[in-house]
Formats: sequence, C-alpha cells, structure tokens
Amino acid sequence: MAYQCYAYTDPVYGPAMRIITAITNSPFALVTTSFAHGYPNGTVIRFDIPPALGMIQLDQMTSPIVVTSPTTISIY
Repeated sequence: MAYQCYAYTDPVYGPAMRIITAITNSPFALVTTSFAHGYPNGTVIRFDIPPALGMIQLDQMTSPIVVTSPTTISIY
C-alpha cells in the first residue's frame, strides 16, 4: 500500500506538519524533514508514523526538540 503525504510550507495552523525523510536510531535521534521545519528550540512535537513506514517506536510519541539545522531536529 502506498502512502501519499503532503505538508504545506506556510499553513494557517501551527505548529506545522512536516514530512520526515530520515530518523537516526540513536539515544538522541536526529530527525530530517523534507523542507525547512521552522520550529524553534523547545517546541513539543508529536509523531504520527504509519506502521508500514518503519520507526514505529516513535508513533504517537511527544518530545521537546533541539533545532540542529533548518531541516533537522534532535529529540530526546
């Protein structure tokens, strides 16, 4: 089954949904988004990851973030 995901660059709600392109499997996971996320440090985010896409350990998890670049964040 193919999933079709999309995210608006400038949504009218916030915080904006972002599409994840990669997540490292480490104690302080590094999450890469498909375009600049725009989140400030300390934003609490929630993951919504379909089982077929892997890394289900994070599905529905919430975490404050540390911004490491315009397209990467670290979670702890």
